Amino acid sequence: MIVTERFWDFSNRIYQREAVQQACLELQNQHNLDVNMLLFCIWSGIVHGELADALYGKALRVSSNWRSRLVHPLRQARSWMKTGLASAGFKDDPSYLELREQIKVIELKAERLQQLELERLVESQPAADFDQTLAIVQNLKRYCQRQTLDLDPPVVMLMAVLLEASVPDENLESALLAMS
Repeated sequence: MIVTERFWDFSNRIYQREAVQQACLELQNQHNLDVNMLLFCIWSGIVHGELADALYGKALRVSSNWRSRLVHPLRQARSWMKTGLASAGFKDDPSYLELREQIKVIELKAERLQQLELERLVESQPAADFDQTLAIVQNLKRYCQRQTLDLDPPVVMLMAVLLEASVPDENLESALLAMS
Protein backbone atom coordinates (compact mmCIF):
# COMPACT_ATOMS: atom_id res chain seq x y z
CA MET A 1 0.00 0.00 0.00
CA ILE A 2 1.27 3.45 -0.90
CA VAL A 3 0.89 6.01 1.85
CA THR A 4 0.42 9.49 0.48
CA GLU A 5 1.44 11.43 3.59
CA ARG A 6 -1.92 13.18 3.68
CA PHE A 7 -1.78 13.23 7.49
CA TRP A 8 1.69 14.83 7.43
CA ASP A 9 0.55 17.40 4.86
CA PHE A 10 -2.53 18.21 6.96
CA SER A 11 -0.45 18.59 10.12
CA ASN A 12 2.06 20.88 8.46
CA ARG A 13 -0.71 23.00 6.96
CA ILE A 14 -2.49 23.70 10.24
CA TYR A 15 0.69 23.82 12.33
CA GLN A 16 1.89 26.80 10.29
CA ARG A 17 -0.57 28.94 12.24
CA GLU A 18 1.13 30.48 15.25
CA ALA A 19 -1.94 29.97 17.44
CA VAL A 20 -1.98 26.25 16.59
CA GLN A 21 1.71 25.93 17.45
CA GLN A 22 1.17 27.63 20.80
CA ALA A 23 -1.91 25.53 21.61
CA CYS A 24 -0.14 22.30 20.67
CA LEU A 25 2.93 23.14 22.73
CA GLU A 26 0.80 24.04 25.75
CA LEU A 27 -1.21 20.82 25.43
CA GLN A 28 2.08 18.92 25.16
CA ASN A 29 4.06 20.68 27.88
CA GLN A 30 1.33 21.50 30.40
CA HIS A 31 -1.02 18.54 29.90
CA ASN A 32 1.36 15.83 28.63
CA LEU A 33 -0.57 15.19 25.43
CA ASP A 34 1.05 13.81 22.29
CA VAL A 35 0.65 16.44 19.58
CA ASN A 36 0.78 13.80 16.86
CA MET A 37 -2.03 11.89 18.55
CA LEU A 38 -4.10 15.08 18.88
CA LEU A 39 -3.61 15.86 15.20
CA PHE A 40 -4.35 12.24 14.32
CA CYS A 41 -7.67 12.42 16.18
CA ILE A 42 -8.59 15.46 14.09
CA TRP A 43 -7.27 14.22 10.75
CA SER A 44 -8.78 10.75 11.05
CA GLY A 45 -12.10 12.34 12.03
CA ILE A 46 -11.98 14.38 8.82
CA VAL A 47 -10.89 11.57 6.55
CA HIS A 48 -12.40 8.40 8.08
CA GLY A 49 -14.71 9.37 10.90
CA GLU A 50 -14.76 8.26 14.50
CA LEU A 51 -12.01 5.81 15.34
CA ALA A 52 -13.23 2.29 16.09
CA ASP A 53 -12.15 0.95 19.49
CA ALA A 54 -9.60 -1.53 18.13
CA LEU A 55 -8.09 1.00 15.74
CA TYR A 56 -7.96 3.68 18.43
CA GLY A 57 -6.22 1.28 20.82
CA LYS A 58 -3.65 0.29 18.22
CA ALA A 59 -3.00 3.93 17.25
CA LEU A 60 -2.54 4.87 20.90
CA ARG A 61 -0.07 2.01 21.48
CA VAL A 62 1.92 2.83 18.35
CA SER A 63 2.00 6.53 19.18
CA SER A 64 2.80 6.07 22.88
CA ASN A 65 5.68 3.70 22.20
CA TRP A 66 7.17 5.88 19.46
CA ARG A 67 6.82 9.01 21.57
CA SER A 68 8.26 7.57 24.77
CA ARG A 69 11.11 5.62 23.19
CA LEU A 70 12.21 8.01 20.46
CA VAL A 71 10.57 11.43 20.13
CA HIS A 72 10.56 12.36 23.81
CA PRO A 73 14.24 11.45 24.44
CA LEU A 74 15.27 13.46 21.37
CA ARG A 75 13.20 16.43 22.57
CA GLN A 76 14.72 16.16 26.05
CA ALA A 77 18.26 16.15 24.63
CA ARG A 78 17.51 19.12 22.39
CA SER A 79 15.90 21.06 25.26
CA TRP A 80 18.79 20.29 27.60
CA MET A 81 21.24 21.54 25.00
CA LYS A 82 19.29 24.78 24.78
CA THR A 83 19.34 25.57 28.49
CA GLY A 84 21.64 23.11 30.26
CA LEU A 85 24.96 23.24 28.44
CA ALA A 86 26.27 26.35 30.18
CA SER A 87 25.17 25.25 33.64
CA ALA A 88 26.83 21.85 33.03
CA GLY A 89 30.15 23.59 32.44
CA PHE A 90 30.31 23.36 28.65
CA LYS A 91 32.00 26.24 26.91
CA ASP A 92 30.21 28.25 24.26
CA ASP A 93 30.98 26.39 21.03
CA PRO A 94 29.16 26.65 17.68
CA SER A 95 29.45 22.90 17.22
CA TYR A 96 26.95 22.41 20.08
CA LEU A 97 24.42 24.61 18.30
CA GLU A 98 25.00 22.60 15.13
CA LEU A 99 24.43 19.33 17.01
CA ARG A 100 21.24 20.72 18.57
CA GLU A 101 19.93 21.63 15.11
CA GLN A 102 20.77 18.13 13.83
CA ILE A 103 18.83 16.62 16.73
CA LYS A 104 15.89 18.90 15.86
CA VAL A 105 15.95 17.60 12.27
CA ILE A 106 16.04 13.99 13.48
CA GLU A 107 13.20 14.69 15.94
CA LEU A 108 11.09 16.07 13.09
CA LYS A 109 11.86 13.01 10.93
CA ALA A 110 10.84 10.77 13.83
CA GLU A 111 7.53 12.61 14.16
CA ARG A 112 6.94 12.28 10.42
CA LEU A 113 7.51 8.51 10.62
CA GLN A 114 5.13 8.33 13.59
CA GLN A 115 2.49 10.07 11.50
CA LEU A 116 3.13 7.77 8.53
CA GLU A 117 2.55 4.76 10.73
CA LEU A 118 -0.67 6.23 12.11
CA GLU A 119 -1.85 7.01 8.59
CA ARG A 120 -1.19 3.41 7.54
CA LEU A 121 -3.48 2.22 10.32
CA VAL A 122 -6.38 4.38 9.15
CA GLU A 123 -5.87 3.82 5.43
CA SER A 124 -6.63 0.12 5.88
CA GLN A 125 -10.07 0.92 7.28
CA PRO A 126 -13.14 1.09 5.05
CA ALA A 127 -14.70 4.53 4.70
CA ALA A 128 -18.32 5.11 5.65
CA ASP A 129 -20.70 8.04 5.82
CA PHE A 130 -20.08 10.15 8.91
CA ASP A 131 -20.32 13.61 10.40
CA GLN A 132 -16.76 14.98 10.32
CA THR A 133 -17.24 17.46 13.12
CA LEU A 134 -18.83 14.93 15.46
CA ALA A 135 -16.12 12.37 14.61
CA ILE A 136 -13.33 14.85 15.37
CA VAL A 137 -14.88 15.83 18.69
CA GLN A 138 -15.47 12.20 19.70
CA ASN A 139 -11.89 11.27 18.80
CA LEU A 140 -10.48 14.21 20.79
CA LYS A 141 -12.72 13.53 23.79
CA ARG A 142 -11.73 9.88 23.83
CA TYR A 143 -8.04 10.78 23.75
CA CYS A 144 -8.39 13.35 26.55
CA GLN A 145 -10.40 10.91 28.68
CA ARG A 146 -7.80 8.19 28.11
CA GLN A 147 -5.11 10.62 29.25
CA THR A 148 -7.29 11.54 32.27
CA LEU A 149 -7.42 15.15 31.16
CA ASP A 150 -10.54 17.05 32.17
CA LEU A 151 -12.05 19.16 29.43
CA ASP A 152 -12.16 22.23 31.61
CA PRO A 153 -12.51 25.69 29.99
CA PRO A 154 -8.75 26.33 29.51
CA VAL A 155 -8.28 22.95 27.78
CA VAL A 156 -11.40 23.46 25.66
CA MET A 157 -10.03 26.85 24.58
CA LEU A 158 -6.80 25.19 23.43
CA MET A 159 -8.78 22.52 21.58
CA ALA A 160 -10.86 25.31 20.02
CA VAL A 161 -7.72 26.66 18.37
CA LEU A 162 -7.11 23.24 16.78
CA LEU A 163 -10.73 22.89 15.77
CA GLU A 164 -10.81 26.37 14.24
CA ALA A 165 -7.84 25.45 12.04
CA SER A 166 -9.45 22.16 10.99
CA VAL A 167 -13.24 22.47 10.87
CA PRO A 168 -15.20 24.52 8.33
CA ASP A 169 -16.50 27.76 9.87
CA GLU A 170 -20.14 26.70 9.67
CA ASN A 171 -19.39 23.65 11.88
CA LEU A 172 -17.11 25.34 14.39
CA GLU A 173 -19.79 26.44 16.85
CA SER A 174 -21.33 22.96 17.06
CA ALA A 175 -17.86 21.43 17.52
CA LEU A 176 -17.08 23.79 20.38
CA LEU A 177 -20.39 23.04 22.06
CA ALA A 178 -19.77 19.31 21.74
CA MET A 179 -16.29 19.67 23.27
CA SER A 180 -17.54 21.23 26.48
